[in-house]
Amino acid sequence: MLDVALLSVGCTWLFKKARRVAARADQHIDETLDAAVDRLFQLVSAKPEAAPLLARLEQEAEDGLTEPSPRTRRRLEDALAQDAEDDTDFATDLERAIKAIRDAENGSAAGVQANSGVAAAQQMNIQADNSGVAAAVINGGVRMTVNPSQPGAAQG
Repeated sequence: MLDVALLSVGCTWLFKKARRVAARADQHIDETLDAAVDRLFQLVSAKPEAAPLLARLEQEAEDGLTEPSPRTRRRLEDALAQDAEDDTDFATDLERAIKAIRDAENGSAAGVQANSGVAAAQQMNIQADNSGVAAAVINGGVRMTVNPSQPGAAQG
């Protein structure tokens, strides 16, 4: 079963997303955090019973509330907890999505999956096993903050 505090974090970020949507033109949004919150929103909005609760969150955000009402928060947390109890894959995905938000918020995100790729903020390793294939395409610049060691004899 998911921790209530974890569900509360998720609910808070869903509300913040609703507020940002209402005021997106006036804000510069950190792309990593936004991608993580979008992932949470996609995950939760795929649950049919969440639709009226997400609509209520959006309405409260449009009304200018700085946080969801206690009743809306409780109802959403209860619905997410029930879905997590009924669907262990959803529980795992929900936990990962909320962890990605926390990491992005704290500036410690190693990577966040977006619509068509992954944004890496720290070291990223891509590996394939069991006859798999590993591939990557880099669009945009890459900035190295340290010089990688040169191949050759071991340095001692």
